[in-house]
Amino acid sequence: MTRIDKYYSNIIRTDLLLKNKYKNIMMIPEINKVIMDIRTKENEYSALFALEQITGQKGILIEAKRSIASFHLKKGTYIACKVTLHGENMFFFLDKLVRIVFPRIREYRGVGDKNINNIGNITIAIKDISVFPEIEYQSNNIKKNYGININILVSNPSKIAIQQLLSSLQIPIKQ
Repeated sequence: MTRIDKYYSNIIRTDLLLKNKYKNIMMIPEINKVIMDIRTKENEYSALFALEQITGQKGILIEAKRSIASFHLKKGTYIACKVTLHGENMFFFLDKLVRIVFPRIREYRGVGDKNINNIGNITIAIKDISVFPEIEYQSNNIKKNYGININILVSNPSKIAIQQLLSSLQIPIKQ
């Protein structure tokens, strides 16, 4: 168990249970998975390598499902790569995100209401992946600075419960 996993299971769950007076333990918001993706038109293997370095897990390439002429997109071309994190890897990544990456981002204001949708997804976009320490050491192998989208899926879709969960995990929240 990672540090943040122990903290979540021992302290955060009981704190949220007492704060919100849930009738059932299953109503407590829980992080199900973290999905990260990098969208790119060229150098998709470089983006895949960067994503694998960040997560420590093998990623997959995503193909276009259909052709769209206005976007100059052909069916079957690679348009993105993604990784889905569960369990211990997910909590390890969230710990790294909170303790190392967010302090490195200049003028990061936090997660706002626009980043949380009605079904329990939290979206965080980082414009430059060079804030991750793994990319800093592999800068000669990665040809371009990519942007990364991080989606955190939470079981309880209530925005108030999600904001309480984020604040207890020390993820900055924009007011």
